[in-house]
Amino acid sequence: GMGIVFEAVDRELDNRIAIKILPPELASSEKYKVRLRREAIAAIKLTHPAILRLHSFESDGDIVFLIMEYLTGPNLDQATIDPPTLPLDEVLEIARQVCPALDYAHKCGVIHRDIKPANLIYHEDGNERVVKVTDFGIAFVVKDSISRVSGIESAGTLLYVSPEQLQGAKPGPRSDQYSLATSLYELLS
Repeated sequence: GMGIVFEAVDRELDNRIAIKILPPELASSEKYKVRLRREAIAAIKLTHPAILRLHSFESDGDIVFLIMEYLTGPNLDQATIDPPTLPLDEVLEIARQVCPALDYAHKCGVIHRDIKPANLIYHEDGNERVVKVTDFGIAFVVKDSISRVSGIESAGTLLYVSPEQLQGAKPGPRSDQYSLATSLYELLS
């Protein structure tokens, strides 16, 4: 939604990376620069096998961008185009991977606030296919001045947003749990 992601190569380390940059129409907006920085603040705190690794937040003049782990597969929204649903055992495996990742994020004081199939991405890790949680752009970071609830204009994607977020209440782990449950239901039905 708010970023353009490019595949790139880190020449120093000979490693594939992803670079997320604000699109030209948003690049001059301080609001969106703060949002990208908020994503970096949230994601840099998290080191978990089922969470996209953030390497750094960079700027070059007015251009701000994230340097991240490169993921090889589609997001779960794309993975359910044809066929439109996933088998029960695959959805259970997705839940088995994502639930501990969210639990870890919550213990680190990070509430994602926008869990949905488009923010869950398949990644081939050797011979194993894993699911990674991505896009912490509207995350709520406990004990971080940049994440005051009143300063966040969006509470998530309407189809997946929890009732307490719609009511303007402070988000908590239940917010992400609700959004994940809604996403898993969608993947099955």
